[in-house]
Amino acid sequence: MNLTLTAEAAARGAVVGTGAGLLAVAVVLTFRSTGVLNFALGGVASVSAFVVWQLWGRGGGLPIVPSVVIALVVSVVLGLACERVMRPLASAPVAVRAIATLGLLLLLDGGIVALWGPADRFLPALSGGAVPFGVVRVGSQEIGLAVVAILSAVGLGLWTRTRPLGMASLAIGEDPAAARLLGVRPQRVTAVIWGLSALLAGMAGVGLSGGQGVLNSTGMTLALVAALAAVLLGGFEHLGITVAAAAGVGALTAAVAVIPSAARVSGLVESTGFLVVLAVVLLRPRRSLLGRA
Repeated sequence: MNLTLTAEAAARGAVVGTGAGLLAVAVVLTFRSTGVLNFALGGVASVSAFVVWQLWGRGGGLPIVPSVVIALVVSVVLGLACERVMRPLASAPVAVRAIATLGLLLLLDGGIVALWGPADRFLPALSGGAVPFGVVRVGSQEIGLAVVAILSAVGLGLWTRTRPLGMASLAIGEDPAAARLLGVRPQRVTAVIWGLSALLAGMAGVGLSGGQGVLNSTGMTLALVAALAAVLLGGFEHLGITVAAAAGVGALTAAVAVIPSAARVSGLVESTGFLVVLAVVLLRPRRSLLGRA
């Protein structure tokens, strides 16, 4: 095993994982305010990437900026639609609501197959250029997405501590009845949270798919599994820890990918995020490693 190559790959993986942390932030934002473990965000991320491919990547005639803007608008609309579908389940147990969002994920993935077919597509990088890490190169798009993830975590943290709507989102997560007595409208706040989470997921879908090139209906679902590992490590609450954990999961996945004996095991690299989730659940079934579950 080449330790230098492994370290360089892990460094690149940490950057890519930080960008994937944007999807983890979206999951935390929804769960912290509504108690819903929103699997549908993986489908929203995939749809946004396919919209960019349709409008720009395949030569659809639109420049890249309007294509991305339209894709993000579609993401927000899908997020609001999912919130409306989930509204009758507001008082249902957590497991029931999680399964319902899993159904929405399957519905969105099925819609992708129906509209664009099951074949893989190629989405070019949204921006050129790369920074060398030894023999490994990190694309400027991957670095940009990592910066967006960090800024989003910081900005949302400030928003929930200083702005009325942000504080209201935490209030309904703690006690919806008490928040309602204080004049908070839970349905309105919940819709804002779902729309904002879908926007973050759409950004992650476009950024990650453009950086990897290959685009299909399941790619963002796998990214969501890695995001769940970061969410668990962050205790479903701490945005900064969640992004840092996503970087760690990305580094671990990239390091495993360049180890010859591990790379020869079919499916091991793709399952790294799931294995981290399993390890966290087995080691700390009631609490995450770094936060409060």
